[in-house]
Amino acid sequence: MKRIILFLLAGLFANLGFSQELWTIENSGIAFVPQENISHKDNVEMAGLGTSFVVAYGVNHNGTLHLTMRAFFPKFRMKPLCMETTFFRDIDLINPLYLFLTGGINNVRQTPEKLIGKVKKISFDGILNIEEEFNKKSHFKIIRKIYPSTVYPAIFQIVEIENLGEKPANLEIPEINVCYTPNRSLCEYGQYKLRIKGVNSGGLILAPKQKHTFALEIQASINDNFINLNPAQELAKRKDFIKKAQNSLVLNSPNDKLNTMFNFAKIRATESVFDTNGGLIHSPAGERYYAGFWANDQAEYANPFFPFLGEKNSNLSAQNMFKHWSRFLRDDFKMIPSAITAEGRVTWNGKGDRGDAAMVAYGAARYALANGDKKTAQELIPLIDWCLEYCKRNLNEDGVVKSDCDELELRFPAGEANLCTSSLYYDALISAASLKSELGDNSASQNYLSQAKTLHKNIRKYFEGEVEGFDTYKYYDGNNILRSWICIPLCMGISDKKDGTISALTSPKLLSKEGLKVQTGVRDFWDRTYLYALRGIFASNEPDKAWETLQLYINERLLGKRVPYAIEAFPEGGKAHLAAESALFCRIITEGIFGIRPIGFKSFEIKPSIPSTWQNVILSNIKAFGKNFDIEIKRISADKLELQIKNNSDKKLIKKTLKNGETAKIKL
Repeated sequence: MKRIILFLLAGLFANLGFSQELWTIENSGIAFVPQENISHKDNVEMAGLGTSFVVAYGVNHNGTLHLTMRAFFPKFRMKPLCMETTFFRDIDLINPLYLFLTGGINNVRQTPEKLIGKVKKISFDGILNIEEEFNKKSHFKIIRKIYPSTVYPAIFQIVEIENLGEKPANLEIPEINVCYTPNRSLCEYGQYKLRIKGVNSGGLILAPKQKHTFALEIQASINDNFINLNPAQELAKRKDFIKKAQNSLVLNSPNDKLNTMFNFAKIRATESVFDTNGGLIHSPAGERYYAGFWANDQAEYANPFFPFLGEKNSNLSAQNMFKHWSRFLRDDFKMIPSAITAEGRVTWNGKGDRGDAAMVAYGAARYALANGDKKTAQELIPLIDWCLEYCKRNLNEDGVVKSDCDELELRFPAGEANLCTSSLYYDALISAASLKSELGDNSASQNYLSQAKTLHKNIRKYFEGEVEGFDTYKYYDGNNILRSWICIPLCMGISDKKDGTISALTSPKLLSKEGLKVQTGVRDFWDRTYLYALRGIFASNEPDKAWETLQLYINERLLGKRVPYAIEAFPEGGKAHLAAESALFCRIITEGIFGIRPIGFKSFEIKPSIPSTWQNVILSNIKAFGKNFDIEIKRISADKLELQIKNNSDKKLIKKTLKNGETAKIKL
């Protein structure tokens, strides 16, 4: 009877949207402890400037380790030159312990055993850590750490083996030196090689409590120019990268799950920057997209976030990407590429105009303001102006922007003009007006504000309407079913239909325990809309509704079956951990909960939106606007908040009392 009740309760929780939490928060990461006779498998991507890899890990039904890897080297281009021709290989030797042998030392005729242990724990903190135990004739504790080099085209696995027995133990580690060599005619820059090499091999006798460390190095080279690397030093560099990400833009909220996922999102959003012959390039990754960037993923999603974290390579990649796009500005206003790939040498417009100019203008204007550097802003202004003019020239007779499709690239209909493109164009006009004002061009500033005002009216007239009983937006003319992208006006300061829109987004028609569905009646979901929706609900001063929905998301993505990052989509893409989606998660905090909107090189608007159960929340070591400062929000009463802004020496700069939903203008 007890088992039946537990089963029924589990089903009830699943229907209500509660996910099964397989992981727990541990120190600065998460941990999974396997249960007997139950298998669980997942994968995670890690990256450095020279490599990215997806390691699939897990526990088989018999408790043994499942471990495979696919490694990518973005600077190593294959022929023919196109978007996805990154040199990659599946690494079968990623689990070298299957080659290790152990056996008795008192009987030389005793048959050696393979060192195949049982998994005791798997944890992840930006490094994949696996603990195993082998207990037969010998008794070993095995700890693995898997991580990339932060700079070089190399990946490492360090394996520490400790003798837990009371007697000496025999251990044989074979020498591993395997090299993959693709045909030279397929390699763009020379003869590529991928070497898998073991370090600290040989026959050993471990005394009780004695440890031995073995390392596996996976390194790619051109023309045999392998680099002599120290696995321990490379591990220290990876830990330093993780520590810097965690110590910048620090969220201290009352919820440990939110704080932990925010820390993870900062890592994933910034590690996917690659050193290429076209400069530093932030890429989506996900086993397909390397050494290239997109108008939505990079310009729209990720780049506006990077100034807040202040990670050097990410900011440099943003500036480099905008320079690449500036190469394609034409006097006849032919559309810019949707993507620039293969180190900047290949363009892609495979689905036509997706609203890419609106995406780039939106991202570039927000980036220029938050970055706080006048010179960089002046370099970006021609690109922003061109993209805004392109959108203006593509207004239809109803005054909204025409585009062939949207960022979902005709997977679902978008009509002649969609809500997403016009909303991005509207926000870009607002930010560009602030940018022009900062640069002393008040006439252009007023012109952009006037265009934005007119566009707002046209958006209302063209898109507003009742859809499936909700007073919200038609995603395009003729659309009669709910679409998840109705969330986007909420993120752009357009709140005319916020009540109906929020009700629609959080209704079972769109929201499921797995994700936010693209539209009514389908299973497909893309996290980018879910993350926009969460940000928009917070920004609309509905923090309790937003927090309730955000908790469902965190439970699923941080501690469920697919962890610990935001994903791209399902069923398409296999829930890949694309990098820019993690930047979108971070923006739920910076632009949603804290309500920060850049309006100048040293100024911003802030409209805090914190759940009624929170008494305070702090965002510290913010690097935007050329400063390093902290923001603390304290609850004074049910309808009043206290805002404090301090510099990094803990000196109070600003103190204000705000009503719930009130916006304050801050000048640093």
